[in-house]
Amino acid sequence: MFIAPNPYVMHNFKRHSFKEDIQPPLDDSKTFFDEQKIWNSFLLGDEAAFIKIYKRYFNDCINYGLQFFEGDKIVEDFVQDLFIELRLKRKKFGPLRHSIKVLLFVSLKNKIIDYKRKQKVKNKNLAAYFAEFDFVMPIEENIIRSQAYREKVNKLSTALEKLTSRQREAIYYLYYEKLSYEEIKKMMNLDQVKSARNLIYKAVKMLKDLLVTFVFYASL
Repeated sequence: MFIAPNPYVMHNFKRHSFKEDIQPPLDDSKTFFDEQKIWNSFLLGDEAAFIKIYKRYFNDCINYGLQFFEGDKIVEDFVQDLFIELRLKRKKFGPLRHSIKVLLFVSLKNKIIDYKRKQKVKNKNLAAYFAEFDFVMPIEENIIRSQAYREKVNKLSTALEKLTSRQREAIYYLYYEKLSYEEIKKMMNLDQVKSARNLIYKAVKMLKDLLVTFVFYASL
């Protein structure tokens, strides 16, 4: 299963010169400060803070879970379990180091990895888990408006499929979830921020080259 992102992503791929370092969206320190306040209230047992976290990030977690599963029902089960565990085991969590979204995504990803590994061992199928990361957008982000739009989406879909799963995952975090390099390092369990930068740089350059190739052959 593979659904391409909207033209916003395509536009951002094209505008990079690749001579300079690729810059992610800037972190909003005020937003992080607000999140810290909500998180600290949650840790102290404030149910209103938990509800706020749930309402703010439930759909984000659903969309992220869809990168690993085709069915939305199983994704919803995982996300519901995630929030139940968050509420019941809040005492095991410490101060917020990244955004609440990243904390939830890391927890959800670990749950999904554990599940998939158990399923593969059970089925005696040890194919690499990381070959399964798709780039799936919410339906509202994938509305086909015109023939030209459809052609752009198809080209980008084909190009994204040529990337490795790790490259697709990094691109997803940077351009769709708007995570910082530090957060991408955390999400992908990389040793240094530089590794995240290099991974994304190579992925975006490859996408640019592929898209130029597709345009060239289409003109023949």
